[in-house]
Amino acid sequence: NWFGGGMLGNGATTLHPGSETTLNGTDAKFVRTRTLNNSGSITWIGDGNFTIALGAALNNSGLFEIRGNGSIFNAVNGSRTPSFFNNSGTSLKKSSNVSVINSTFNNSGIVLIQEGGLDFANGGSSAGRFNGSDGTILRFSSGAQTFSAPSRIEGPGKFELTGGSMNFAGALEITGAASVNAGLNFITGARVSTQNILTIDNSGNLDFSSGQSISINILTNRGILRGSDDISVTNRLTWLSGTISGTNSVRIEPSATLQISGASPISIVGRRFENAGSGFWTNTTSWAIGGGAVFTNSGTFEFQTDASVSTYLPTGASVGAFNNGGSITKSPAGQLSLSLPFNN
Repeated sequence: NWFGGGMLGNGATTLHPGSETTLNGTDAKFVRTRTLNNSGSITWIGDGNFTIALGAALNNSGLFEIRGNGSIFNAVNGSRTPSFFNNSGTSLKKSSNVSVINSTFNNSGIVLIQEGGLDFANGGSSAGRFNGSDGTILRFSSGAQTFSAPSRIEGPGKFELTGGSMNFAGALEITGAASVNAGLNFITGARVSTQNILTIDNSGNLDFSSGQSISINILTNRGILRGSDDISVTNRLTWLSGTISGTNSVRIEPSATLQISGASPISIVGRRFENAGSGFWTNTTSWAIGGGAVFTNSGTFEFQTDASVSTYLPTGASVGAFNNGGSITKSPAGQLSLSLPFNN
């Protein structure tokens, strides 16, 4: 039973298979400079925080279970220090809060979030699994994250990238909502299942370049959506601000709705963008289609307010086009200005 205090010095403390360790109570606990190897089970049931600092490492090849409301820190006297949590076993979260892991987290094992959430705030690498149950949160908030080909993020829990960056070559197989507010790059070979609800926030920069076609049920964009994968939206795209760029196509399927709204300009750069569903322009100030981009309307599209569509981008004039093979309606209010090639 570990109620408080810590471990210092060189060398290692090893918890052997079959051993049971409990982190209990509200007092802080720490490992500094030392290595803690766990091949047994560690159960953290108290609310006191746990610090791994000054180059210390926790190597878990057994079970590390969080049942309390504490977080893992890496600071000494207010200054962040090198800190490592290397998981080749099972890390389990079973309490209602979101625990922050401020150690660099390297995962070749399994991370199970059954209640609450985990926030990984210092980068790391993964060749293992992350599984979030319904109602839980898997969050990456800081540092550079690298997911190699064997890695997998799965389950009905929520996935959040709120800071740092992530290069992803593994499998994203979540059925819950996902939000991106930092740089997320799906590189060649990544496997992406149909995304149910995907939000790209203001600082989000999402690159789909996996080499496969991407299907999204509900997409909200306030940031940057780019890459070379074909993208299909099957229910709704709500485009509030930002840019859609890259190569190949974005398609609003006949069953889907395209809503362009918000108070900020939007742009399509390089992409072929087809609306085969129902499109609405409700509030946006201007829309630039350039860099060789082509917007094709084969469904219905209604301009409900003042609208300005041009082929001008912040970098200067460039070629773009608006092709209509469907139905375009201009409501009585406002004026529609098309300052680019329009083919009907």
